[in-house]
Amino acid sequence: MYGNIESGQPRQGQEWGTGGPCGDKACSDLNPMEENPYEPLDPPITAPSPKHAPDPPVSPTWQSCPQDRLLLVGAVALGVSVLLNVFLLSLGTSKIAALTAALEDAEKLQPNSNMASRSFLLYNRAHNMCVEARGQQLSAAPCLPEAAAQRFQWLPGMRLWNAERRRCVTAAAELNLSVVTLQPCREDGRLQRWECGEGGLLALAGRRLYFNYGNNVQQTVMLYVGDREWSRWVVHGSDEELCTRSCQSRLGGFAWGLGVCFSLS
Repeated sequence: MYGNIESGQPRQGQEWGTGGPCGDKACSDLNPMEENPYEPLDPPITAPSPKHAPDPPVSPTWQSCPQDRLLLVGAVALGVSVLLNVFLLSLGTSKIAALTAALEDAEKLQPNSNMASRSFLLYNRAHNMCVEARGQQLSAAPCLPEAAAQRFQWLPGMRLWNAERRRCVTAAAELNLSVVTLQPCREDGRLQRWECGEGGLLALAGRRLYFNYGNNVQQTVMLYVGDREWSRWVVHGSDEELCTRSCQSRLGGFAWGLGVCFSLS
C-alpha cells in the first residue's frame, strides 16, 4: 500500500519549500538531538601535544651582569699583573746578582792599589834587547825608550804590568818553557808575582823559573830553569836591578829595593 509513495516526493496537500522538508530552518534545529545519558558532561582530558607542552621550570642559576663581568676581568688582569711583576722581579734579581759577581771579578782584575812605580824598560845585556808588548805577547826587540809598548811598571804585590796595555806580566804555568804573556791583573794571581835574585835574575815568586829571553825565532819571552845571561835583566840605561824600582821591599833570599811610587789616577 505504500509502494507508490516515494520518500522523496511530497504527499498530497503538502508542499515543500525551497529549503526542503524542514523549510528554511535546518532539521537539526527543529529536532534537537537528545543528550546521551552515557556520555560525561565534562569534556575529556587529553594530553597536550608536544608543540603546546609547557616549558620545564627553569632552575635558578647565577646570571652575570656587566658589573660582575668587569669585576671578573679586573681580577684576571690583577692576577696577570702580579705574576708579571714576580717574573720581572726574579729576572731583575738574577741580573743584579750577575752584575754584582761581574763587579767583584772586575775588582779582582784591577790592582788592589792605585799606586805604581816609575816606568822603565826591561833590558837584557847579553842580547842588547828590551822586552816589548805585541798584543798579549812579550818579545825581545831593539830598545826604544819612547815606545809605550816597552815601558813597564811595578804594582803593589810585586806585579809587573805594561803601561800601554795596562795588563800584568803572567806566566802560563809553573813549568819550564812556559810562555810569559800579558793578562788582566788579578789580586789572587800567583802566576803574576815576581821576585828578584842576585845579578838581575827575575823569577816567578817562590820558584826557580826565570824570566828568559827565549831562544826561538820569535824571541818570545818564557820561563826557563837556567840562570845565566839570558835570564838576567836590568833597568835600561842603568845597571839597576828591576826590583830597585818596586813599591815594596822584602828581606830574605832575594833583595828588593824600595822604589818611588805614585798614583795611577
